Amino acid sequence: WDMQEYAQHDRVLTGVIEDKARQYPDHVVFQFGDNPITLGEFNEGINRAANGFASLGVKQGDKVAIMLPNVPEFLYAWFGLNKLGAVEVPINVALKGQGLAYQMVQSDCIALVCDTEYLDRLEGIVDDLKDITHVVFRSSNQGQALPKWQGFETLTWADLMDHSPKSPNVTVHYSDLASILYTSGTTGVSKGVMFSHYYWYDIWAESVKYSRYTEDDILYTGLPFFHGNAQGITIGPAILADAKAVIVERFSASRLWDDCRRWNCTEANYIGGIIPILLKQEPREDDADNPVRLMVGAAAPVDEWHAFQERFNTKLLEVYGMTECYCCLVSPYDEPRAGSCGQPITGWDVKIVDDDDNECKPGSLGEFIARSNRMHVGTTGYY
Repeated sequence: WDMQEYAQHDRVLTGVIEDKARQYPDHVVFQFGDNPITLGEFNEGINRAANGFASLGVKQGDKVAIMLPNVPEFLYAWFGLNKLGAVEVPINVALKGQGLAYQMVQSDCIALVCDTEYLDRLEGIVDDLKDITHVVFRSSNQGQALPKWQGFETLTWADLMDHSPKSPNVTVHYSDLASILYTSGTTGVSKGVMFSHYYWYDIWAESVKYSRYTEDDILYTGLPFFHGNAQGITIGPAILADAKAVIVERFSASRLWDDCRRWNCTEANYIGGIIPILLKQEPREDDADNPVRLMVGAAAPVDEWHAFQERFNTKLLEVYGMTECYCCLVSPYDEPRAGSCGQPITGWDVKIVDDDDNECKPGSLGEFIARSNRMHVGTTGYY
């Protein structure tokens, strides 16, 4: 798991992808169902998307909303924007009404890439999207007519990609803004957390290290692309580790283990609720007969930890963090402990403090605080 490190100034996401594509053009980096994507194809698609966005007038620093399911187009849009120095704003596909409009308006998005699957929700808020001039539609239903919204130029995904596969001549810096991810909004209005290219790179690199990924690993996720989990624990680490990621549209308890057997997946992502859901499935004789050496996630119930590992013959690796301080705590790979969310990892100072910000004694309750101890690690702020 000794991955190739990139120098500080080379920690630009699309630069890393371009370098990987030069080294291993035929390596399959993503598998969407029966659709494999090599690094060479991936980089070429990113360039087409970048040139397509440029033709719409998208330029360095511009924000573009992406409202898509777990499909390759999401990744081409994300990194195509980053290739121009522009910013992806992934939108939770479950949002509707003012909650949906808010994120696109508050982030100053000038364009939107969306699936026609979400048309019913978008039609109710188009009048609020005053700064958006272009809408790129991916059609989930072949032959579906695109809407003609007044004040918007609409085009198809095929139109966007009908451009040169050559890299656009844009210089992007490692500290440039790459993404704005919105928090879940559990304590108030969602906040737009800013991610630099360097911050994403650090998240990916740490994931490769604490999970001990190698080029032989095959990662699996059905968690949504708009969320930091899939972007930071599956997509990026697969690229950086020269591994492969198998992507399914959504988590399915009845299908997860069979999917992992089919694709020979060695790692799968979880969030806490997934663990009891999988345990509630009817036991099968081949439960323990699977290739998954590791499941990475957060909030596995302590009382089901050991039963889960024994039944499915795998290791649970707990991480903890927030969009602002992504995975600042990780369980030690060789000594994970049920009920613990881990220890501070490279780049982070973490404490539990009382109401006066004094560190709590072991065993007492307090508030979680974290700060970066390295330049460029962590969010650069709220948009």
